[in-house]
Amino acid sequence: MKQKAFILGRGIFAQAIVPQVKKSYEILGFLNDAKDFTNGYPKIGNYNVYPLEKVKDMQYDKIIFGMGDRSNGFVDRLTIQLGVDTKKIDYNFLNIKNKVFALFKKLKNNPKDIFYRMRIKVINRYARSSFANKKYNKQGYNQISNQTAFDRYPAIFGFMKSTVKFDGIKILSFGCSTGEECFSIRKYFEKSKIAGYDISEANIAKARQKNKDSAIQFFNDLNKAGSEYDIVFAMDVLCRWPVLKCKEDSSDIYSFEQFNKSIELLDNHVKQNGYLVIFNANYCFTDTEVAKKYEPVTIPHFLTSGEHTKFSSNNRVLENQNYEYSVFKKVTEPRTAGRI
Repeated sequence: MKQKAFILGRGIFAQAIVPQVKKSYEILGFLNDAKDFTNGYPKIGNYNVYPLEKVKDMQYDKIIFGMGDRSNGFVDRLTIQLGVDTKKIDYNFLNIKNKVFALFKKLKNNPKDIFYRMRIKVINRYARSSFANKKYNKQGYNQISNQTAFDRYPAIFGFMKSTVKFDGIKILSFGCSTGEECFSIRKYFEKSKIAGYDISEANIAKARQKNKDSAIQFFNDLNKAGSEYDIVFAMDVLCRWPVLKCKEDSSDIYSFEQFNKSIELLDNHVKQNGYLVIFNANYCFTDTEVAKKYEPVTIPHFLTSGEHTKFSSNNRVLENQNYEYSVFKKVTEPRTAGRI
Protein backbone atom coordinates (compact mmCIF):
# COMPACT_ATOMS: atom_id res chain seq x y z
CA MET A 1 0.00 0.00 0.00
CA LYS A 2 1.42 3.35 -1.04
CA GLN A 3 2.06 6.15 1.42
CA LYS A 4 -0.09 9.26 1.08
CA ALA A 5 1.41 12.60 0.12
CA PHE A 6 0.58 16.20 -0.68
CA ILE A 7 2.53 18.16 -3.28
CA LEU A 8 3.54 21.61 -2.00
CA GLY A 9 2.86 24.11 -4.77
CA ARG A 10 0.54 24.32 -7.75
CA GLY A 11 2.71 25.75 -10.52
CA ILE A 12 4.44 24.16 -13.48
CA PHE A 13 7.05 22.36 -11.36
CA ALA A 14 4.50 20.93 -8.95
CA GLN A 15 2.48 19.66 -11.88
CA ALA A 16 5.56 18.35 -13.71
CA ILE A 17 6.56 16.03 -10.86
CA VAL A 18 3.11 14.40 -10.57
CA PRO A 19 4.00 11.35 -12.74
CA GLN A 20 7.14 10.69 -10.71
CA VAL A 21 5.41 11.20 -7.37
CA LYS A 22 2.59 8.83 -8.38
CA LYS A 23 5.10 6.01 -8.71
CA SER A 24 5.85 6.18 -4.98
CA TYR A 25 2.84 7.85 -3.34
CA GLU A 26 -0.90 8.19 -3.42
CA ILE A 27 -1.33 11.90 -4.15
CA LEU A 28 -3.87 13.62 -1.90
CA GLY A 29 -3.72 16.93 -3.74
CA PHE A 30 -1.72 20.15 -3.98
CA LEU A 31 -1.07 22.61 -1.13
CA ASN A 32 -1.01 26.34 -1.71
CA ASP A 33 -1.85 29.74 -0.21
CA ALA A 34 -5.24 30.03 1.51
CA LYS A 35 -6.09 33.27 -0.27
CA ASP A 36 -6.89 31.20 -3.37
CA PHE A 37 -9.80 29.36 -1.76
CA THR A 38 -12.56 31.88 -1.24
CA ASN A 39 -14.81 30.01 -3.71
CA GLY A 40 -14.01 26.43 -2.75
CA TYR A 41 -11.12 24.17 -3.73
CA PRO A 42 -9.84 24.64 -7.31
CA LYS A 43 -8.73 21.57 -9.24
CA ILE A 44 -5.67 20.75 -11.28
CA GLY A 45 -6.37 17.67 -13.32
CA ASN A 46 -7.82 15.07 -10.96
CA TYR A 47 -6.49 16.72 -7.79
CA ASN A 48 -7.83 19.43 -5.52
CA VAL A 49 -5.69 22.39 -4.48
CA TYR A 50 -5.94 22.80 -0.69
CA PRO A 51 -4.83 25.56 1.70
CA LEU A 52 -1.78 24.77 3.84
CA GLU A 53 -4.01 24.39 6.89
CA LYS A 54 -5.48 21.22 5.36
CA VAL A 55 -2.54 19.27 6.79
CA LYS A 56 -4.24 19.52 10.19
CA ASP A 57 -7.39 17.76 8.93
CA MET A 58 -6.07 14.92 6.75
CA GLN A 59 -3.81 11.93 7.35
CA TYR A 60 -0.67 12.00 5.23
CA ASP A 61 2.86 10.57 5.25
CA LYS A 62 4.83 13.10 3.22
CA ILE A 63 4.71 16.58 1.75
CA ILE A 64 6.55 16.66 -1.57
CA PHE A 65 8.31 19.97 -2.24
CA GLY A 66 7.42 21.27 -5.70
CA MET A 67 7.68 25.04 -5.42
CA GLY A 68 9.91 25.84 -8.40
CA ASP A 69 12.11 28.88 -7.81
CA ARG A 70 10.36 30.30 -4.75
CA SER A 71 8.60 29.09 -1.60
CA ASN A 72 6.98 32.31 -0.29
CA GLY A 73 7.69 31.09 3.22
CA PHE A 74 5.32 28.11 2.80
CA VAL A 75 7.75 25.67 4.43
CA ASP A 76 8.22 28.04 7.36
CA ARG A 77 4.46 28.26 7.79
CA LEU A 78 4.09 24.48 7.67
CA THR A 79 6.86 23.73 10.15
CA ILE A 80 6.71 26.73 12.48
CA GLN A 81 3.06 27.71 12.52
CA LEU A 82 1.31 24.43 11.67
CA GLY A 83 3.70 22.08 13.48
CA VAL A 84 4.63 19.86 10.52
CA ASP A 85 7.63 17.63 11.24
CA THR A 86 10.49 18.71 8.96
CA LYS A 87 11.24 15.01 8.31
CA LYS A 88 7.90 14.74 6.51
CA ILE A 89 8.93 17.25 3.84
CA ASP A 90 10.50 15.43 0.89
CA TYR A 91 12.91 17.43 -1.31
CA ASN A 92 14.03 14.44 -3.38
CA PHE A 93 11.98 15.43 -6.42
CA LEU A 94 13.68 18.82 -6.81
CA ASN A 95 16.14 17.44 -9.32
CA ILE A 96 13.21 16.80 -11.67
CA LYS A 97 13.10 20.58 -12.18
CA ASN A 98 16.32 20.27 -14.17
CA LYS A 99 14.60 17.72 -16.42
CA VAL A 100 11.75 20.16 -16.92
CA PHE A 101 14.21 22.87 -17.96
CA ALA A 102 15.86 20.45 -20.39
CA LEU A 103 12.45 19.62 -21.86
CA PHE A 104 11.63 23.31 -22.32
CA LYS A 105 14.90 23.91 -24.11
CA LYS A 106 14.18 21.11 -26.61
CA LEU A 107 10.80 22.52 -27.58
CA LYS A 108 10.44 24.32 -30.88
CA ASN A 109 10.37 28.10 -30.61
CA ASN A 110 6.72 28.40 -31.52
CA PRO A 111 5.19 31.51 -29.86
CA LYS A 112 1.73 29.93 -30.20
CA ASP A 113 2.80 26.91 -28.15
CA ILE A 114 1.85 27.28 -24.46
CA PHE A 115 4.94 25.35 -23.40
CA TYR A 116 7.12 27.77 -25.36
CA ARG A 117 5.58 30.69 -23.48
CA MET A 118 6.06 28.88 -20.16
CA ARG A 119 9.67 28.17 -21.06
CA ILE A 120 10.37 31.81 -21.87
CA LYS A 121 8.73 32.95 -18.63
CA VAL A 122 10.72 30.54 -16.46
CA ILE A 123 14.07 31.03 -18.16
CA ASN A 124 13.72 34.82 -18.15
CA ARG A 125 12.90 34.77 -14.45
CA TYR A 126 16.07 32.82 -13.69
CA ALA A 127 18.14 34.99 -16.00
CA ARG A 128 16.98 38.10 -14.21
CA SER A 129 17.72 36.54 -10.85
CA SER A 130 21.25 35.49 -11.81
CA PHE A 131 22.03 38.87 -13.29
CA ALA A 132 20.70 40.65 -10.23
CA ASN A 133 22.69 38.47 -7.86
CA LYS A 134 25.99 39.12 -9.64
CA LYS A 135 25.25 42.84 -9.73
CA TYR A 136 24.47 43.08 -6.02
CA ASN A 137 27.52 40.99 -5.09
CA LYS A 138 29.67 43.95 -6.02
CA GLN A 139 27.69 46.17 -3.66
CA GLY A 140 28.12 43.91 -0.61
CA TYR A 141 24.54 42.66 -0.41
CA ASN A 142 23.49 39.43 1.26
CA GLN A 143 19.86 38.62 0.46
CA ILE A 144 18.41 40.78 -2.32
CA SER A 145 14.71 40.23 -1.74
CA ASN A 146 13.06 42.49 0.83
CA GLN A 147 10.14 40.09 1.32
CA THR A 148 9.11 40.07 4.97
CA ALA A 149 6.10 39.55 7.24
CA PHE A 150 5.02 40.13 10.82
CA ASP A 151 5.99 37.43 13.35
CA ARG A 152 7.43 34.98 10.82
CA TYR A 153 9.39 32.98 13.39
CA PRO A 154 7.31 32.63 16.58
CA ALA A 155 9.07 29.43 17.69
CA ILE A 156 12.49 31.11 17.60
CA PHE A 157 11.34 34.40 19.09
CA GLY A 158 9.47 32.55 21.83
CA PHE A 159 12.52 30.42 22.63
CA MET A 160 14.77 33.47 22.88
CA LYS A 161 12.25 35.15 25.18
CA SER A 162 12.39 32.12 27.52
CA THR A 163 16.20 32.03 27.29
CA VAL A 164 17.02 35.72 27.86
CA LYS A 165 14.65 36.68 30.66
CA PHE A 166 16.03 39.93 32.04
CA ASP A 167 14.61 43.32 31.09
CA GLY A 168 16.29 46.16 29.20
CA ILE A 169 18.27 44.02 26.78
CA LYS A 170 19.56 45.31 23.44
CA ILE A 171 18.48 43.51 20.28
CA LEU A 172 19.68 43.97 16.70
CA SER A 173 17.73 42.85 13.65
CA PHE A 174 20.29 42.53 10.84
CA GLY A 175 18.58 42.84 7.47
CA CYS A 176 15.36 44.19 8.94
CA SER A 177 13.82 45.08 5.56
CA THR A 178 10.87 47.43 6.12
CA GLY A 179 10.72 46.87 9.87
CA GLU A 180 8.23 44.05 10.43
CA GLU A 181 10.78 41.89 12.23
CA CYS A 182 11.58 44.65 14.72
CA PHE A 183 7.89 45.20 15.39
CA SER A 184 7.49 41.43 15.86
CA ILE A 185 10.37 41.29 18.35
CA ARG A 186 8.68 43.98 20.43
CA LYS A 187 5.78 41.53 20.95
CA TYR A 188 8.19 39.16 22.76
CA PHE A 189 10.56 41.66 24.39
CA GLU A 190 8.37 44.47 25.68
CA LYS A 191 11.09 46.36 27.57
CA SER A 192 14.02 45.91 25.22
CA LYS A 193 15.84 48.41 23.04
CA ILE A 194 15.62 47.28 19.42
CA ALA A 195 17.73 48.37 16.46
CA GLY A 196 16.98 47.47 12.87
CA TYR A 197 19.64 47.60 10.16
CA ASP A 198 19.18 47.22 6.42
CA ILE A 199 21.49 48.03 3.54
CA SER A 200 18.60 49.47 1.54
CA GLU A 201 17.91 53.14 2.20
CA ALA A 202 14.41 52.72 0.77
CA ASN A 203 13.62 49.92 3.23
CA ILE A 204 14.84 51.95 6.19
CA ALA A 205 12.81 54.96 5.07
CA LYS A 206 9.67 52.81 5.01
CA ALA A 207 10.47 51.31 8.41
CA ARG A 208 10.97 54.72 9.99
CA GLN A 209 7.73 55.95 8.49
CA LYS A 210 5.81 53.07 10.11
CA ASN A 211 7.58 53.23 13.46
CA LYS A 212 5.74 54.66 16.47
CA ASP A 213 7.98 53.11 19.14
CA SER A 214 10.67 55.38 20.60
CA ALA A 215 12.67 52.33 21.77
CA ILE A 216 12.99 51.02 18.20
CA GLN A 217 15.50 52.69 15.90
CA PHE A 218 16.39 52.00 12.29
CA PHE A 219 19.80 52.41 10.67
CA ASN A 220 21.23 52.30 7.18
CA ASP A 221 24.76 52.48 8.59
CA LEU A 222 25.63 49.57 10.89
CA ASN A 223 28.43 51.54 12.54
CA LYS A 224 25.86 53.99 13.87
CA ALA A 225 23.79 51.18 15.36
CA GLY A 226 26.37 50.60 18.09
CA SER A 227 27.53 47.26 19.52
CA GLU A 228 27.25 45.09 22.62
CA TYR A 229 23.92 43.55 21.75
CA ASP A 230 22.40 40.79 23.87
CA ILE A 231 20.75 39.21 20.82
CA VAL A 232 21.52 39.66 17.13
CA PHE A 233 18.97 38.21 14.72
CA ALA A 234 19.99 37.43 11.12
CA MET A 235 16.81 35.86 9.78
CA ASP A 236 16.52 34.94 6.12
CA VAL A 237 19.26 37.40 5.18
CA LEU A 238 22.57 35.48 4.91
CA CYS A 239 21.47 33.83 1.68
CA ARG A 240 20.48 34.29 -1.94
CA TRP A 241 16.98 33.00 -2.40
CA PRO A 242 15.67 31.60 -4.68
CA VAL A 243 18.49 31.63 -7.22
CA LEU A 244 20.74 29.20 -5.27
CA LYS A 245 18.05 26.57 -4.73
CA CYS A 246 19.09 24.40 -7.69
CA LYS A 247 22.78 25.27 -7.85
CA GLU A 248 25.66 22.88 -7.21
CA ASP A 249 28.19 25.70 -6.82
CA SER A 250 27.48 29.00 -5.06
CA SER A 251 30.79 30.75 -5.64
CA ASP A 252 29.72 33.11 -8.44
CA ILE A 253 26.45 34.12 -6.77
CA TYR A 254 26.93 34.22 -3.00
CA SER A 255 30.21 32.76 -1.82
CA PHE A 256 31.26 31.43 1.55
CA GLU A 257 33.81 34.25 1.69
CA GLN A 258 31.02 36.81 1.53
CA PHE A 259 28.99 34.92 4.14
CA ASN A 260 32.05 34.72 6.38
CA LYS A 261 32.64 38.49 6.14
CA SER A 262 29.08 39.11 7.26
CA ILE A 263 29.53 36.70 10.17
CA GLU A 264 32.70 38.51 11.28
CA LEU A 265 30.80 41.79 11.09
CA LEU A 266 27.90 40.44 13.17
CA ASP A 267 30.27 38.98 15.77
CA ASN A 268 31.53 42.50 16.51
CA HIS A 269 28.02 43.44 17.62
CA VAL A 270 27.35 40.46 19.93
CA LYS A 271 28.36 41.01 23.56
CA GLN A 272 30.00 38.31 25.68
CA ASN A 273 27.37 35.73 26.68
CA GLY A 274 25.07 37.23 24.07
CA TYR A 275 23.32 35.28 21.30
CA LEU A 276 23.62 35.20 17.54
CA VAL A 277 20.50 33.79 15.85
CA ILE A 278 20.81 32.74 12.20
CA PHE A 279 17.91 31.24 10.26
CA ASN A 280 17.59 30.37 6.56
CA ALA A 281 21.25 30.87 5.66
CA ASN A 282 23.05 29.24 2.73
CA TYR A 283 25.99 28.15 4.88
CA CYS A 284 26.60 26.54 8.26
CA PHE A 285 27.74 28.99 10.92
CA THR A 286 29.86 26.26 12.53
CA ASP A 287 32.07 26.18 9.40
CA THR A 288 33.35 29.70 10.14
CA GLU A 289 36.35 30.68 12.26
CA VAL A 290 34.14 32.96 14.33
CA ALA A 291 32.18 29.89 15.45
CA LYS A 292 35.02 29.02 17.84
CA LYS A 293 33.72 31.78 20.10
CA TYR A 294 30.21 30.28 20.26
CA GLU A 295 28.32 27.27 21.53
CA PRO A 296 25.30 26.01 19.56
CA VAL A 297 22.02 26.02 21.48
CA THR A 298 19.33 23.49 20.58
CA ILE A 299 15.72 24.64 20.41
CA PRO A 300 13.57 21.78 21.77
CA HIS A 301 11.41 20.12 19.09
CA PHE A 302 12.76 22.50 16.45
CA LEU A 303 15.48 20.66 14.56
CA THR A 304 15.90 22.87 11.51
CA SER A 305 17.86 25.95 10.55
CA GLY A 306 15.57 26.71 7.63
CA GLU A 307 14.73 25.49 4.16
CA HIS A 308 17.42 27.20 2.09
CA THR A 309 20.02 25.07 0.33
CA LYS A 310 23.21 24.63 2.36
CA PHE A 311 26.69 24.83 0.86
CA SER A 312 30.14 23.94 2.20
CA SER A 313 32.97 26.38 2.85
CA ASN A 314 34.19 25.34 -0.62
CA ASN A 315 30.94 26.61 -2.14
CA ARG A 316 29.70 23.14 -3.07
CA VAL A 317 26.20 21.98 -2.22
CA LEU A 318 26.16 19.76 0.85
CA GLU A 319 25.00 16.18 0.41
CA ASN A 320 23.51 16.26 3.90
CA GLN A 321 21.14 19.24 4.12
CA ASN A 322 20.17 18.56 7.74
CA TYR A 323 21.59 21.32 9.93
CA GLU A 324 19.64 21.93 13.09
CA TYR A 325 21.39 24.88 14.73
CA SER A 326 19.97 28.40 14.59
CA VAL A 327 20.97 29.83 17.98
CA PHE A 328 24.56 30.35 19.14
CA LYS A 329 25.78 31.70 22.48
CA LYS A 330 29.02 33.67 22.66
CA VAL A 331 31.12 31.96 25.32
CA THR A 332 34.25 32.94 27.25
CA GLU A 333 36.36 29.96 26.26
CA PRO A 334 36.53 29.40 22.48
CA ARG A 335 35.64 25.90 21.36
CA THR A 336 37.40 23.95 18.59
CA ALA A 337 36.35 25.07 15.12
CA GLY A 338 34.55 22.79 12.69
CA ARG A 339 31.22 21.20 11.91
CA ILE A 340 29.25 19.67 14.76
